[in-house]
Amino acid sequence: QRVPCIHDGMMPTSVKHRKGSQESVADYRFRELLESVYDAILITDIKGNIVKVNARAEEFFLMERELLCQTTARKLISGFTDAVYEKVVQSLEDHKHILLDAMCVRSDQTAFPAEVAVHRIYLTPNAQLCFSIRDVTARKEAERKLTEATEELLRAEKLKARLNTITTLAHEINNPLQILLSLVELDRNTRYVEPLKRIMGVMEALRNRTELKEVNYVGSMD
Repeated sequence: QRVPCIHDGMMPTSVKHRKGSQESVADYRFRELLESVYDAILITDIKGNIVKVNARAEEFFLMERELLCQTTARKLISGFTDAVYEKVVQSLEDHKHILLDAMCVRSDQTAFPAEVAVHRIYLTPNAQLCFSIRDVTARKEAERKLTEATEELLRAEKLKARLNTITTLAHEINNPLQILLSLVELDRNTRYVEPLKRIMGVMEALRNRTELKEVNYVGSMD
C-alpha cells in the first residue's frame, strides 16, 4: 500500500503513529524519492537478487513489485549472463558508474531497448547495486529514421553526380558526332551515315533514360 505523500516536508501523522510501523523518517523519504524517479529502479544485493523497485519498474516490466522482488536483474536484462554480471561488479571497484546498452525483457516476453546505469550503494552494511533503467525506444526509433534519411540523401547525391557525368559525357560526344554526320552527309558517304545515326540515337536514349530516372527518384523521395 502506497504511503501518503509528504506535505510541507513533514511525514504524515498517519505514518508517524501507524501501529507497529518500523519505518523511520529517513526510510520514508528515501521511498518517496525512489518513487519520484523517472527511470525504472532496481536495487539488488551483490548477487543480483532484487530487493527494492519503484513503480516505474512495475510499469516497464509489466510486473508487480512482489514478483519483481522474487527475480534477479540478470533475468530482466537480455544477455546479462553471470560472466557479464561479474565483470560489471568488478568494474565498479574502480568506476562509480557503469553504463550499458541493453535489451530488457518484460513479463510478456516482449523487449525494449534500454540504457542501464549501474552503481554501488550502501543502504545496509552490505553493499548493494542500483540499476537505473531508461526506456530508449523513442530515441532508437529517431536514430533509425535519421540513419535512413542520411542514407537516402547520400544515394540521392551519388545518383545526381552519376546523372551529371552521363549528361556531360553525352553532350561532349554528341557535338563531335553532329559535326561528323554533317561532313559525311556533305560528302554523300552513305557508308557512315547509318552507324553515326545509331550512335547518336543511343546517346539520346541514354540521356532521356537518365533524366527519367532522376524524375522518378525525386518523386519517390516526395
